[in-house]
Amino acid sequence: MKSWNHSLNWGLGMSLVLTGLVPSLANAALPASAFSKFQFSIYGIYATSDPSCTTGFVRIGFSSTPTAADFVASNQSAGSYTAASAINCVLMVAKNSAQAAIRPGTYTTTSTLRSRTGSDSVCNAGKDFSGNLVNFDSAPVWPANTELPMTDLAGAGLSPTRASLSNATGNEIIPIYISTNSGCFGDPDRDPEGCPHSGESSVNYIGPIAPPKSKGDRLNGMKLDGAAAAGNDYRFFTRLSGVIGGVADDGGRNECSAVKIWTWGFEAI
Repeated sequence: MKSWNHSLNWGLGMSLVLTGLVPSLANAALPASAFSKFQFSIYGIYATSDPSCTTGFVRIGFSSTPTAADFVASNQSAGSYTAASAINCVLMVAKNSAQAAIRPGTYTTTSTLRSRTGSDSVCNAGKDFSGNLVNFDSAPVWPANTELPMTDLAGAGLSPTRASLSNATGNEIIPIYISTNSGCFGDPDRDPEGCPHSGESSVNYIGPIAPPKSKGDRLNGMKLDGAAAAGNDYRFFTRLSGVIGGVADDGGRNECSAVKIWTWGFEAI
């Protein structure tokens, strides 16, 4: 039986984090194997039974120096543990920068963004991306200063970003909320009607940097696909529901720039 501890693999994958790396997001038909790297750095990971993500946090891991995690290389898993109580929310404290890469290959499929399509062959040479983890025209919302994520940051002499991310530099310290109360994955192929994608699969139409305000909230947090029950062994996983391809940008140029979505959840082991 395993318990919460700092030795848990940082191998958590995100359903939201490629916004800022690419100019447009879209439906794509490439295999998951086309995605060779997705990496960003994490200060801490916390979990709570509270689906509003405001109290009762348990520390999975924390470091005053952010730990780089490559979610492709880490096999898309956070390791296993025995849940001490039901887990309905995961809070990740991260540095607001990321890198991704598409493998070179021979891609014959097409991708679609709204009414625009593009050949995925533009990705044949492969491509590297880097940029902000999240670009969002609002400020991050943090738990109360007395909660564990905040006392960990304060004890390490770190200042959580509280200003708008509309002009983000990539050096910000930001929260990422993943909750059973959140209503949208960020994937238009899976999300219910009313999730604000504006035709695109983009986290910038959902607020990952704020906790959900009520059950089914389609504006705040990313959806956690299933909770962990107390007393059972679980693996915290993420899965890629599709990957990357070419899509015409606003100027009609076909670029290797589309990304699909990761799914979070728990499964018994």
